[in-house]
Amino acid sequence: QADILHLPFKDEYADYVELINCIEHFPMKGIVDYIKEIHRVMKKGAKLIIVTNNMDALAIDWLEMVVHPPFDLEQFINVAETIYGNQFAQGEIHRCPFNPSFMNVVLSSAGFTNGQVFNFNKGAIAPTFGSVKPIREGAVLRNDIIYAECIK
Repeated sequence: QADILHLPFKDEYADYVELINCIEHFPMKGIVDYIKEIHRVMKKGAKLIIVTNNMDALAIDWLEMVVHPPFDLEQFINVAETIYGNQFAQGEIHRCPFNPSFMNVVLSSAGFTNGQVFNFNKGAIAPTFGSVKPIREGAVLRNDIIYAECIK
């Protein structure tokens, strides 16, 4: 564990960085500074992978739930937990919403110029994200996911 603004690594230390279901837990006002610090510790040619929820799609899920009664408690909890975090333990609260446009602004503001941002749709077969593999073969995504891959 380390302070994300002061990682205990020298400049150009890391070959590879993953932020899988992590970046949404950082405070929104400092998000560019956090990603700048990650950029600092990455070697030239290193890869960054970021996976997070797509807030645009979650907003649509929330509104569809409201305008299409009857109330479904399981659906409500699923959407609410994805928006706000599971909140079972300290730190499991989502503090920063992302959509593809915001992800692009954050990455480019932090110094990344070589990369792509993708959206994986809810219901799609869950792909492997970096080192994270689906829970089981044929598992599907419960919500839209933003996947960003950048090379420093």
